[in-house]
Amino acid sequence: MTPGTAAEAAAAGTATKAGKLDAVEVTYVSADPDLAERKKERALAVAAPRGTVVVLDLGGMDTAEHERMLPAFRLALETLRARP
Repeated sequence: MTPGTAAEAAAAGTATKAGKLDAVEVTYVSADPDLAERKKERALAVAAPRGTVVVLDLGGMDTAEHERMLPAFRLALETLRARP
């Protein structure tokens, strides 16, 4: 990753649950060269039982929009299920 164009990790990752599945959540600050400001983003990686890895990414146009979308991200996190 090129600093300033991709992301600067704010945390190494936090173990959490996505439904009943183990997951890792990362919050980071992104620097887009087209924007004058940096914005907060978040990603979640979940390993499903059959070896599939699911990644959810929550961005937004800016940090304010990101914060407004957090309830939907949290709902997805709480209700995620693997197919039997």
